[in-house]
Amino acid sequence: MPIYRNKFKALTPDLPGDWQVHHGYQVGRQGEGAEFEAILADRFLAEKGINVHDSKYLKGVPPKIHAEITAAQTRWWKGKVASLQYADMADAYRRVPLDEVIALSGKLDEAYASFWMTSGTNQSRLVTRIRNELNAAGGQCNFALGKAGRMQSLGFSLGASVGLFSFLTGNAKAAANIAFHNAGQKADFQEFVTKYEGALDKQMDGNPITKNEAEHLMEAFIRYLRALELDEGAVSKLEAAMGAYIDKEF
Repeated sequence: MPIYRNKFKALTPDLPGDWQVHHGYQVGRQGEGAEFEAILADRFLAEKGINVHDSKYLKGVPPKIHAEITAAQTRWWKGKVASLQYADMADAYRRVPLDEVIALSGKLDEAYASFWMTSGTNQSRLVTRIRNELNAAGGQCNFALGKAGRMQSLGFSLGASVGLFSFLTGNAKAAANIAFHNAGQKADFQEFVTKYEGALDKQMDGNPITKNEAEHLMEAFIRYLRALELDEGAVSKLEAAMGAYIDKEF
């Protein structure tokens, strides 16, 4: 186990064993073995006097949150390489101004601070609150549908599809108070989330969502709401409104 994690865990005894330690400022790992470099960590220390492994810059996060943050950071760096200003990821790590990296870290703080813990004691209530929010069925829905907003806040473009994602988020309140999923509901939820994240990733990659894809996403969402046995009249009304929206916008 890395020394920084051991130190963070010693300072943060309520950190759950299955949670991960996230660097607030990236390390910029490249290579393996004798070729290993911590490019950004070395730059932060040399240029800003910041030890990225210091516990005050670390966060304790559930694996699902850490995975989303890491994916967003990777997408941001790949965007730098795709801009043709940098030869590859290692070159970007070496030459992107650190103030830009710090700005990204600030945006990540704003988007995810409610889902992580900083170093310190007496945080059992915080851990319970985060777990409850992420594990309850309604909380899972809120988190899943909040991803488009989080990505937009990090600077990723959703193009013309921003309205579609906003429409879904704005109409998911009925599912927000659901405590548990049965097996069928969970399967429908996972199918919807898979389509939602696939559409979101495609849009952020610069490939607009087609009308057919939007319709399939809507159908999966409505199927999930019906699986929850919500008021059929309300669900049918929403289905018609979403169909009309897609016909107009796509």
